Amino acid sequence: MIKFYMRKLVRDKIIEIIKDNGGKPVYRTIEGKEYINELLTKLEEEMRELMEVKDGDIENIKNEIADVQEIINNLLIALKISKIDLTTKQREKIKSTGGFKKKIFVETVSFEESNTKLIEYYRKKGWKEERV
Repeated sequence: MIKFYMRKLVRDKIIEIIKDNGGKPVYRTIEGKEYINELLTKLEEEMRELMEVKDGDIENIKNEIADVQEIINNLLIALKISKIDLTTKQREKIKSTGGFKKKIFVETVSFEESNTKLIEYYRKKGWKEERV
């Protein structure tokens, strides 16, 4: 017998599918902070998978976006955030900083060294910097 260490959150029917295919899963139900952390880990995994889909493969793109959306929906439930609250927050962000419709891509941004507040902000984001 070969054992695989999955150690990850899976969709609700996966245990049944594993058993139907002759597998013997060892699993448990998680709650609270552990569940939220595993949803966030799963979100990272699904985002990586979305990024790896080949250009033009619309079916796989839809599949991966559906996975991401399912995780986001479950995060909202776990964190007790309503879709109305989320929509309100989205509208606030669009009003204050805009959306992504204009497709703006920033190459670089420069500040005078005296602008320490914004320099620290950008440093915390981890972007590469150089003196010019």
